[in-house]
Amino acid sequence: MTAWVYLEDRLGNHMPDVHPDARVEVSLRGGRHLIKPAKFLSWRNCGQGSDILSWRYAEPQEKTIQEEFQDYVKTATSEPLANSKQIAGTHYKDMGVEPWNVIDTWPLEQRIGAYRAGALKYLMRMGSKDERLQEIEKCGHYVEKLIETLKEVK
Repeated sequence: MTAWVYLEDRLGNHMPDVHPDARVEVSLRGGRHLIKPAKFLSWRNCGQGSDILSWRYAEPQEKTIQEEFQDYVKTATSEPLANSKQIAGTHYKDMGVEPWNVIDTWPLEQRIGAYRAGALKYLMRMGSKDERLQEIEKCGHYVEKLIETLKEVK
């Protein structure tokens, strides 16, 4: 457990030196405690009649399955785009025109089918050609490309 930082001598209208996304526990006037990301707390007039008397980093919590999935989706769909990397080797990157660049010129439904088929191929052959982890990474790469393609529809 981290130590409490007391704000009684602190003046100003800004958050303490803590990352805005960090989960902090605050002790409020009246004895209540809150645990939230720092950016969602009102740090106005700390030490001069503020409701926040002290703060500390919150204990890490086990993530729920939903939070784990959201983290995965955020990671899988964030930059860099699927086209900017290659799993195992550089043979596609070394080509003048990569297969995905050609597929990206096709109509939407054909692109969706191609990326679904690619993911299925690597999932079904897991461990029969390359290492299992590498096959699943390749499958995930196709899933990333499929997610990017489906986002075009939004």
